[in-house]
Amino acid sequence: MLTILKAIWNFIFWTVLVSIIVFSVLNSFSARPDSKLPFRTFIVISGSMEPTIMTGDLIAARTDRGFGVNTVITYQDPMGHIVTHRIIKTQQQANGSIEFITKGDNNEDPDQYTTPPKRVLGTFWFTIPKLGYALVYVRSFMGITIIVSLFAGWFVSDFVWQQLQKKAKQTAEGS
Repeated sequence: MLTILKAIWNFIFWTVLVSIIVFSVLNSFSARPDSKLPFRTFIVISGSMEPTIMTGDLIAARTDRGFGVNTVITYQDPMGHIVTHRIIKTQQQANGSIEFITKGDNNEDPDQYTTPPKRVLGTFWFTIPKLGYALVYVRSFMGITIIVSLFAGWFVSDFVWQQLQKKAKQTAEGS
């Protein structure tokens, strides 16, 4: 019975740990400007797109560059911040180029600037609710400390388990 519980514990522990590490690595690789992945991931830190996209969500944006009015895009604003808003209108500039007027679903007014297509990083693909909070935490000092502690605790508990099994076996053989 204890062996079955240990197997279940090991499965759950490793599944959760590997999932967190995989999401962290994918998020790190996709955040690089030279990433070859067909998507990029971003962590939402404001409520400007609620209820469509909530604060703390992890969003994936396709980098296929196909977008138009009513498309939710992630782009770099003139100050260099990464923003995810909806295109509400296109505007032709004096030089003939097209730029987008964007607005957060939860904002009353459109953004005070236009966004050229070259600043668009991707189009909204899907969201994983609240995973952004976990990824931010995992990358923090405390998160790294906890992951290392979990690994160490798992190895120590496995070692203690094996020693107890050996001792129990020796006691059973000695009787």
